[in-house]
Amino acid sequence: MQLLAQGPHTIIHHDCHPGNLYWQDNSPGLLDWQMVRTGEGIGDIAYLLATSLSIADRKAHEIQLIKHYSQALSRFGIGDVKSKDLLQRYRAHLVHPLEAMLVTLAIGGMMELKANHTLIKRAASAVEHNNSFAALAL
Repeated sequence: MQLLAQGPHTIIHHDCHPGNLYWQDNSPGLLDWQMVRTGEGIGDIAYLLATSLSIADRKAHEIQLIKHYSQALSRFGIGDVKSKDLLQRYRAHLVHPLEAMLVTLAIGGMMELKANHTLIKRAASAVEHNNSFAALAL
């Protein structure tokens, strides 16, 4: 976690899976803020994309979404982060949603088993597709 907290900090949720999303008037929001802290916002983006999108949708859109996030950080004056550096940070942060979903399975009873299995498959696919364990050598 220390390695994954070295980029520009923002307020983060740190638990951005589909069970914590809600929609109101076509706008998304996040529930369950007991883990709020400062940290790398790209970690929340990695968690959200790895667990909330289908594997095909994540693969099709993740690069463009990371670029969009990088532009938003620049627009709001949060760090000097280039898209390729942020993509590297994103790749490394994908290990956290996989770990979180495996811990959720190990503890049991925290979410429906079928949903947990789906999120594990999505997160594992994201880790494999992005070669995330190699990215931890930042």
